[in-house]
Amino acid sequence: KMVEEIGLGLIKLGVKLVASQKRIHPRLQELLLQHGVLPLERLSIRHIGAVQTISGAKMQSTFCVPCASNLGHIDSVTLSPVLVDRYYILLHNDKVTISTLLLCGVDSFAMDELRTVVDNCVTVLKHLLTESVLVAGGGITELFLAAHVRKCAKTWQEANPDQCKMTVALENFACALENAVIALEPRCGRNFTREEMLERMHKLHESSDILYGWDPLSSHPVVLPALDLKRAKCGALVRAVEVSSILFRIRGTVIDTR
Repeated sequence: KMVEEIGLGLIKLGVKLVASQKRIHPRLQELLLQHGVLPLERLSIRHIGAVQTISGAKMQSTFCVPCASNLGHIDSVTLSPVLVDRYYILLHNDKVTISTLLLCGVDSFAMDELRTVVDNCVTVLKHLLTESVLVAGGGITELFLAAHVRKCAKTWQEANPDQCKMTVALENFACALENAVIALEPRCGRNFTREEMLERMHKLHESSDILYGWDPLSSHPVVLPALDLKRAKCGALVRAVEVSSILFRIRGTVIDTR
């Protein structure tokens, strides 16, 4: 009786889709289907959040008729078969195009690698859409950051001539940024030295307003159409500094213990 009351309450509210993380009672499913309501059951935690985001509905943990203010809206629901599996596609805007990428691999190891690559690409795309701030790639950002850090080190040294630790730390950080540029060239040390590589890039930027990034294929600076996400670049730099700080603290602890 309680199940039927809940089903009739949903129908009275004009509900056309019921999405549940767990199983839906068979009698409730039957009642909903009789009145043209689509029940979707056993949605995982991974998908239930996406359904809530798309529809705008509020999650309900109690087994009762929801308030009208807790309901959401979806324009279309379609069933998309992919090989032996079937997927429901829920759209808040039915004019949006959905693309399906079918991954195939020779074994489970290849599939795991493909999933990792695709997940990383999707994450980058999401960040690009939500925070579309880009910085120059090809080592250009690190090169200019290193120059700025050295400028700050010089200013600090002039203002605090007796405190050289900060100057040394800033100089080491600038060298670390330049090492990120050097890492783009696997032949560095054989065809040319580290200093020669950096000097070539500095000279180009001193004589032109065009940004020249390092091209590993041609082994010389070129006008690269390469861009990096600012969020990813800043996150990588922050993690590098944090890891370095942890390693230095560990080293200091080991030395003090001895």
